[in-house]
Amino acid sequence: MSAAMAVPDRESGFTLVELIIYMVVLVVAMIIAGSLFINVINHERYARATAEANNQIQTVFRELEYDLRSADWADVSGDGDLVVILTRKASSSGSNVAQCVGYYYDETTGELRRTTRTDNIDTAPAISATSTAAIRAATDTWPLVRTDMASIDGAAVFGLEDKYGAGKAVTIQLRAEAFEGRAPIDFVKSVALRKQADLTLSCK
Repeated sequence: MSAAMAVPDRESGFTLVELIIYMVVLVVAMIIAGSLFINVINHERYARATAEANNQIQTVFRELEYDLRSADWADVSGDGDLVVILTRKASSSGSNVAQCVGYYYDETTGELRRTTRTDNIDTAPAISATSTAAIRAATDTWPLVRTDMASIDGAAVFGLEDKYGAGKAVTIQLRAEAFEGRAPIDFVKSVALRKQADLTLSCK
């Protein structure tokens, strides 16, 4: 055999076995890359949904605190599940309007409902109700604020206590379940009532 015939032909390309190996490696690499990409997308969606859920919860709590900080009078009943307040709201014309605002937490369903009116049509029946069933019936038409709410360790959600001597304060201990098993968000506040001038509306 001549020396020229002993030299392998490097121009002949890949063998079938090499081609199969390269294809298998390429497929495995594509599967790994695809899995990583899908995981990143799912994580981003989960993080966005968690942030959105937390923002919604914080909005509910901010609105509740805002209502209470403008309150002149409050009544807590229903074993701490119902609070009705007389508060002042700015109208579109720029003047202040007296309003009755009510919040009801339904222990059975975990729902939080809220009503706000310039009369006591919604709040008077709720305050005068003498049983849980009657309160639930009186608040059934109130707009739903949020589900997945809970009391904190069985404590009353709303309370009314003396604060700063003669002043009263509404206490809130409310828990909102977070997105898909994340730690719940607790709202624990004590908001002092502020005497407002010229609020003659009765919420009873």
